[in-house]
Amino acid sequence: MDINLNLLPIFEAVYRTRSMTIASQELFLTQSGVSQHIKTLEEYLGVTLFDRYRHKIVPTSKGDEFYKYCEESLFLFKQGVADISNKSRVVKGTVKIGMPIEFGNSIILPLLAEFHRLHPEVIFEFELGFASLMNSMLLAGSLDFAFVDDFKMDTVIDVEPIHEEYLELCVHPDLIDPSRISKKTFNKLNYIEYAKGNDVLKLWFESHYQFHPKLNVVAYIMDVQGLAKLIVEGVGAGVLPRYVVSKLRQRGKKIYTFRGSGKVLRNSIRLAALKNRTHSIAASEALEWLREHLTKMMQEKRKGLKK
Repeated sequence: MDINLNLLPIFEAVYRTRSMTIASQELFLTQSGVSQHIKTLEEYLGVTLFDRYRHKIVPTSKGDEFYKYCEESLFLFKQGVADISNKSRVVKGTVKIGMPIEFGNSIILPLLAEFHRLHPEVIFEFELGFASLMNSMLLAGSLDFAFVDDFKMDTVIDVEPIHEEYLELCVHPDLIDPSRISKKTFNKLNYIEYAKGNDVLKLWFESHYQFHPKLNVVAYIMDVQGLAKLIVEGVGAGVLPRYVVSKLRQRGKKIYTFRGSGKVLRNSIRLAALKNRTHSIAASEALEWLREHLTKMMQEKRKGLKK
């Protein structure tokens, strides 16, 4: 039969105090009850845990050995209770986060690297992909939360705007004459799109010119870095987040951005999580850290636009 786990704290108290009487007072039991529990434990183990000398008890070698196991197990149990009930001061555990590839690599990972320096016992599991995948994984409970772009999520998933990407139409400067930009310029260009049916290019032209040029799409690629590579190689024009354009220029890459009407085309990044999801303390801390820092980043960006 399985051991009665209630016997372990009784054994620990008797071993530590070397007294049935004191142990019974600590545990709010009768002395005879404590004595009977120790006898039951010894019978179960088939060993003598204590030798009795008049009114004193002395642990046997088996008693000493069993106490080591008992002490370790009770410590782990108490620690587990503290962790689960959020009474432990140490933030630790596993946090599962979903996010778009480029936004995740460029924005989220640097922020979480800083968070991890403050809470080194937190383990992260990342899922990189598109909003449709995040929707499925959130519903399955495989993610604590996710970052998604414009996608209709399931009704049981809460979403909140948390960040914005500013989108630019870009091309290699050798493909155009910057001093003579017209509708003909756009009609003559080749284009690169993220996927068939993706309307980012059309959205950019609607936002800036309210017209649709003939979009001669020569390549489709569902990756921001891949699309950027094709642009700097002169394959065609495409839409990139502004921070990606800045990084390309910092690396000495030639790239031209169309000013258009001067408006800013925004791509909203939203934070998504199951409604009323009960988060671990690690997930809650990471979520609030990201929310705070992304909000601050967005406020600074908007101030920059107004200048």
